[in-house]
Amino acid sequence: MRLWKQDFWSDTVQKRLFWICVAGVFVLMFLLNFFTPLIADDYSYSLHRVTREPISSITDILESQYAHYFSWGGRNVVHFLAQLFLWIGKPFFTVINTFAYTAFSLVLYKHASCGAKRKYQPFLYLLINLGIWFLMPVFGQTTLWLVGSCNYLWGSLIIFSFLLPYRTYLEHGPGKMDKVMIPLWLIFGVLAGWCNENTSGMAVMLTILFLILHKVQQKRIPIWGITGLVGVAAGFIIMIAAPGNYARNDLFNEGQSLIRRLLDGFETCTGVLWENLLLPCLIFIALYVVLLYGKGSAVFKLIPLVYFCGGLACNYAMMLSPIYPYRAEFGCISALIVACGSCITSTAKAFPRFSGNQTVKAGLSSLLGCLVFIFCFSYGTALSDIAVTWRASEVRADYIEEQKAEGNYNVVVSQITPKTSYNPLYGLEDIQPDPNHWVNAAAARYFGLESIKSE
Repeated sequence: MRLWKQDFWSDTVQKRLFWICVAGVFVLMFLLNFFTPLIADDYSYSLHRVTREPISSITDILESQYAHYFSWGGRNVVHFLAQLFLWIGKPFFTVINTFAYTAFSLVLYKHASCGAKRKYQPFLYLLINLGIWFLMPVFGQTTLWLVGSCNYLWGSLIIFSFLLPYRTYLEHGPGKMDKVMIPLWLIFGVLAGWCNENTSGMAVMLTILFLILHKVQQKRIPIWGITGLVGVAAGFIIMIAAPGNYARNDLFNEGQSLIRRLLDGFETCTGVLWENLLLPCLIFIALYVVLLYGKGSAVFKLIPLVYFCGGLACNYAMMLSPIYPYRAEFGCISALIVACGSCITSTAKAFPRFSGNQTVKAGLSSLLGCLVFIFCFSYGTALSDIAVTWRASEVRADYIEEQKAEGNYNVVVSQITPKTSYNPLYGLEDIQPDPNHWVNAAAARYFGLESIKSE
């Protein structure tokens, strides 16, 4: 029995278990992506923003993004990706988005596990994925829906990948690639800052905080760290300065003073924190209090707090936004998940005897087993709901083609109703009874109809 325990916790077995978990996450996400149809904004972003004709070239995408910058908003990096994937086709996106989610989970894991004694920790990796699954209020909108995934999953993948070297530098110091990274991190920084208002704003903040920690730890601040900061700040300014942002804000905040908007925004953000961010915040506080009693330097104990502050800042960065949809919490919760994961890693280092105790390992394994058990039922329900939506969407598309073949270009279809928040259509607008609704107008252009409405 003792030999089995030693073998089970050996580095070789843990490495194999880790990659089995990664493969399992890939397969589960592929199934969800496979059964996700095009919905809502996917129809409108499939079209040239000016001519309203289907996207047919990279030039069309660039022209659309130029018009988008001046008429609606500055998220050109992620919306370029959305239009690119819509042009290439949904089957390609199904595969590449599965890789993106898997890569994102690994990047969060690298942030959370940096400095750990063991490189492969399947327990922590599974906790991170379970955190994403259970804590994201609209999982489908942010990781499965094509336009939503490009905005939030892909944007966060770019941002947390950009931030990762700043974190690893605290542990390992200068590397062989430092000189090569000087121009690369300037460009990468621009892309990271040009993704998403609140998450990119958090990226600027975390970059500065990490550079301060480098100085406090008496490490030489790398040149790529400075060029990265310049890049991410520049990208953020370019995005925020988009004339389309102010044109859109005027539609929602007509006549409101800045003070009134700030007060209303603070109330909204606090409400979001209470509704969806309270649980990860409480988990972090509990873990961090334990960490404070352990061994380690001040910098060592500040690292989880940096991510926690980043998550809160990401939330309150929405104070000036005219609306705060649930999907905008993706970056906030991602940072809080990393903060909790980093606490677990740091606590294991701060209490080496405690973390190596077999009773503790058994208890944590039991906890993980319970969470996985609950996840299995939750995932099954979600997959069934998404598959039903996909089938209904396929039937609708076939019906539209039949009607077109019969010469009917004014089609009436049934509305599709999702049941769970894991369904990407949950919280979004399907085809409406009003044929002039923006979703209907975009869908009509997409399917080559004169009009479309629901019963």
